[in-house]
Order: sequence, then structure tokens, then C-alpha cells
Amino acid sequence: GFGARHLQCIIYFFGLTIAYANRTTVSLALVAMEEEDN
Repeated sequence: GFGARHLQCIIYFFGLTIAYANRTTVSLALVAMEEEDN
């Protein structure tokens, strides 16, 4: 069946994906801001 372990894996996977996306977006935004200043 579809147990709690599957749900934990899905939540963990989404958490990693969101964290990685946030990190990438922040670094890209910082680079864009630096380019605008110069």
C-alpha cells in the first residue's frame, strides 16, 4: 500500500528540490543585481 514512508520520501524530495531551486534563484538574482550596479 501507500504508507507513511512513501509520503516522507515525497516530502523530502520536494523539500530538496525547492531548497535547490531557491539557492539557484538567489545566486542568479545576486549576479543580475551585481551586473546592474556596474
